[in-house]
Amino acid sequence: MRRAYAGGAGGGGAGRSGGAALTSEEARQRAQAEELTLLVAENTAGYFGVALTAGQMKPYAAHVKRGGKKVHLGMFATAEEAALCRATTCVATTRRPAK
Repeated sequence: MRRAYAGGAGGGGAGRSGGAALTSEEARQRAQAEELTLLVAENTAGYFGVALTAGQMKPYAAHVKRGGKKVHLGMFATAEEAALCRATTCVATTRRPAK
């Protein structure tokens, strides 16, 4: 499986305008289909790069670090969807063009 670590913008559904929200199960299935690993963490959201903000309609925020700065990727209805956005973004920005 590919592991996602570096930062960038882009990625998942509900954080971007016009995208349909994914359920937790749909996000896990999509991650598996795309051979992505949702990095589990010991925080309130349960995933690395995902923060829980209580009282929001979409309470899970996905973020990465780029150039030492925190980059916000969007707000999501489920922690798995936010983690999928982060993993997708990280893989997309770490691929190198062929020489």
